Amino acid sequence: AEAASLGGAAAAALPRRAASVATMALHCAMAEHHALVDLASGFSGSARGQQPKPPGAGRAVRDRMCALHGAASLAAACLRRFTPSGDDAAPKALLDEALAVAEGLVMRQFDPTLTENPRASSVLVTCVRAGWALVGALVGGAHASAWLRERAKRLVEIWGRAIDAAASTDHDAAPEVQLVCLEAALASLSRLAAADEPLLEGRLGEEVGDLLRRVFAAIQTPRLGSPVSAAGRARLGLVAANFLEAKAALPGAPGRDCADIFRWCVGLFLACAAPGSHAAFDGLAPEALATPPDSAPARSSFAPADLVRGVDDVLLAGHAA
Repeated sequence: AEAASLGGAAAAALPRRAASVATMALHCAMAEHHALVDLASGFSGSARGQQPKPPGAGRAVRDRMCALHGAASLAAACLRRFTPSGDDAAPKALLDEALAVAEGLVMRQFDPTLTENPRASSVLVTCVRAGWALVGALVGGAHASAWLRERAKRLVEIWGRAIDAAASTDHDAAPEVQLVCLEAALASLSRLAAADEPLLEGRLGEEVGDLLRRVFAAIQTPRLGSPVSAAGRARLGLVAANFLEAKAALPGAPGRDCADIFRWCVGLFLACAAPGSHAAFDGLAPEALATPPDSAPARSSFAPADLVRGVDDVLLAGHAA
């Protein structure tokens, strides 16, 4: 992450080199992606008893995960540095290549090698997060307007498939994994909603609003709305925060679901300020969010280790407000 930040700063200082650095990072991310999935397929075979787990495989997977995360972060940092026009504008071919790499990463949510094997969940999460980081950089940058006009339909389809996959019960992925995938997708939607993009005043804004309604429906289900583990509760809080950020930033009319979302926000606030039962809002405020955080921080099962400090009352109350 530190190297990616440094690379992004270098791209800003030397804008003529940004495209070549971003291209190099995308090629590296693509190579690490395929190498990582190949290693994870070995996990799948050993989990079914077909072959023993190769010695050192866990370390190799962690190394590849870190490399993929770093390459995607560097590419995203460079993509955010481009200007809308002039000599420092992003080449259209580079933006299209970045979207293709991102889509390949995000679509790992449909790969049974990863979704059906709990031991590969960290690989699934790393791929999905890397993909959405690239999408967020593409749609949240100052260069996005002209490119978005041509690629909006494809982006909405990717978001829609990913949201439906995270909410689906047709696979064996744990709720915590589904919530992480949903959180990453929402983070990129939030970047688009906050980008002050004129296209959001029209059909694209309506489609993003529909995507958010589908997310809202998904996090009201018992599977995602009431996770048992501390890590799951923390992830649900992050999903809620990203959802509220995107909903608040989206221009245009509030929409048909505004009253329900308002009641849900009040429920989140009450759950944080005074944990317990609030009868008027129990139907919309997930009970899991009313559970005080554990005394000790909950560590995610995903590698690289991602420290989750539980549901932050002040953070959620602020978003709810």
